[in-house]
Amino acid sequence: QQICGYTPMLAGMVLSIQSFGTLISIIFAGRLFNKVDPRLMVTLGCLTAGIGSWYMANFYAEIDFWNIAGPGILRGIGSGFIFIPLTTLSLGAVSMENMGTASGLFNMVRTIGGSIGIAILVAMLTSGTQIHQSYLAAHVDPFQFDMLLHASPAAAGVAANFIRHGSGPMLGMVYMQVERQAAVMAFIDDFRIIAYIFFILTPVALLMHKPAARASAPAGH
Repeated sequence: QQICGYTPMLAGMVLSIQSFGTLISIIFAGRLFNKVDPRLMVTLGCLTAGIGSWYMANFYAEIDFWNIAGPGILRGIGSGFIFIPLTTLSLGAVSMENMGTASGLFNMVRTIGGSIGIAILVAMLTSGTQIHQSYLAAHVDPFQFDMLLHASPAAAGVAANFIRHGSGPMLGMVYMQVERQAAVMAFIDDFRIIAYIFFILTPVALLMHKPAARASAPAGH
């Protein structure tokens, strides 16, 4: 909403697309549970989510809905193929007597880990926005009309407003564009780091212990 100018409804639709991908993958993960090694499913999930995150690292301020929805679906599909089999791999060797304690510990670790990861990414986003804003502000020349007129429709509008209203409004609009592009660059950095993490975890999943018995698929959370 803040960068692309989406309405609240359109922003909600973008987020729901990823949830739709997760729903589809959970259904398939349940059907494949007794037929496919869960380690392979986690590997596939990490690879798919990594590809989706890598595509997200190519976002730009004027991106349309469908170019956001595609990578979002990939990330959603990857998430579904990760969490359902991962629960089995984590709890497969636990006895029934200790299952309640182990399940609670697993969910606690997942919740705390997710909170820590989100906090780190938000801190990196804030810091990255400031760093990119400082860099862009040091290299932007609002009087390069040829560059502005050919950079984007928004930049062309900035140049036209300078001609029409003078330098005051012009500098304000240039600063808004710098803030906007700095935020986009910071998001790109975060998405790229997320993609790297997924790609690193892709082969690691194969090193996990294979459960001895898999009677039925675990319930989704």
